[in-house]
Amino acid sequence: MSKLPLSRRRFLGNLVQFIARTTSLASLSNIVSNFETKANAEQISKTYKISPWTGDDFTLGHQLRSQIIPNFSIDTEKEVDFVIVGGGVAGLTTAYYLRGENFLLLEQYDHLGGESIGGSYQGIDYSMGAAYIGQAEGIYGELFSELGINPVEIEKDKNAWHMSDNENNNWILDNGTSEFKRLIEEAEPIWKVIGKDVSKEAVLSDELSKLDKMPFANCMKGYSPAFMSLIDNYLKSSCCGGINNLSALAAYSVLSEFVEPISVFEGGNSAIPKALVKAINKAGLRRLLPGAFVWRIDLKENGASIIYGLKDGGYHRVNCRHVIVCTPPFITYRIMPKLDDQMKACLMPFKYGSYLVANFLLKKKIFDHAYDNYVDNKFSFADFIVAETPYQYHGKYNQSMGSVLTVYQPYVPGSEGRTLLFAGDKQYFSKSLFAQMSQLAEHLDKYLEEIVLTRWGHAMVVAQPGFFNQIYKIKTIQEKNQSYTLAHNSMQGLPCAESAIRAAKYAAKRVKG
Repeated sequence: MSKLPLSRRRFLGNLVQFIARTTSLASLSNIVSNFETKANAEQISKTYKISPWTGDDFTLGHQLRSQIIPNFSIDTEKEVDFVIVGGGVAGLTTAYYLRGENFLLLEQYDHLGGESIGGSYQGIDYSMGAAYIGQAEGIYGELFSELGINPVEIEKDKNAWHMSDNENNNWILDNGTSEFKRLIEEAEPIWKVIGKDVSKEAVLSDELSKLDKMPFANCMKGYSPAFMSLIDNYLKSSCCGGINNLSALAAYSVLSEFVEPISVFEGGNSAIPKALVKAINKAGLRRLLPGAFVWRIDLKENGASIIYGLKDGGYHRVNCRHVIVCTPPFITYRIMPKLDDQMKACLMPFKYGSYLVANFLLKKKIFDHAYDNYVDNKFSFADFIVAETPYQYHGKYNQSMGSVLTVYQPYVPGSEGRTLLFAGDKQYFSKSLFAQMSQLAEHLDKYLEEIVLTRWGHAMVVAQPGFFNQIYKIKTIQEKNQSYTLAHNSMQGLPCAESAIRAAKYAAKRVKG
């Protein structure tokens, strides 16, 4: 393996990262000290244990970014019809739709599921990433029915909102203020035009094209700072972008969940990849290969050649007549050097958010409000969910199971979040979140057993102004090439499980055709 010399650019980049890290840790310390006046500092370090990190491992990805790439000289070892790169919901769903075909799926991690992985505590499965879906009908309902998984629909007590300056720090259930009602009234005409999914035809309309080009902040005139803070965090939690980052069209699409029910599986969205893996394996041959890091995809006129490495240090080459790439755009253009310049130019401008997920494992249920609970920006995190809710809906919950509170701390595009997550100081994160959550969940110090921390460094493509127009440009260019299909969830709209399923449906139909 050859290593690049430490160039001036890389040296300056490392220096900037160091400065960003120390600045970020200092600001995090301020957050902790602000809350510690009410949380016993000794208890913060003694009452619970902290699990090893889950989520992203940056090692190989940063080697690829820095072009520290192995010297490949290997012959083709295998030929298949289709190779799927990426074992998240999009990749696994594509594999499910192609389960009767000759394919190979390559996933860099030992686990399958991407950002829809999860854990389990005393009979409660919980999410380490995405926790619910907005729709469970149409192609989504068909898939879930085939997989034999049944989400619960939550409409009443779906959300609660907490404003620090609200009298007695009370929670506001659902959308029970005049400002919520005003925002819903302003959004309803737009929701009618958008429909269930943002189609190409809708985006090309004058009304939605205009919304796609402007930041959502332009539409939030005249609202109180406290309300805007809540909406900002709501959007960050969903899309890693606030009112200043997201396009108005993306924001209105997300806000439609105000008036629509959400669907939740036991275990959150981790139930989807679990069921997909079971169904694919049931179909026969060993076609899912975890622990396989894809270094390079060489496109050919009649297919592609893929080089990947395994944990044993060996490198392998597989040829196929079509490759389906379910990786984020910034990874895609790095591992596909022979993409045409027009496609590269479309993939490179995307921005990415990162986020931390912290699961609080509790011996006893101590919080009994809404399913998803949002706070204003006086907290470092955006919201937390009650993981046992679907078990309660199904009548499967009992007090001996305890409780799991899943806390989401998103970071908008920029270096701060990724730098903090890369530094990986679990004590800082745990101390901060414990101190803050102690103000919202009474007796947390008494019943908390463990905090499970999960980091996602480049988790989400942020739907900035021009996002929808950009992805339809990509799809138009792609149609001219028969060697590959880009099927990351961001290629079908807002990054979410529904977009991943749509991307898989599109990819499977395209390659079969």
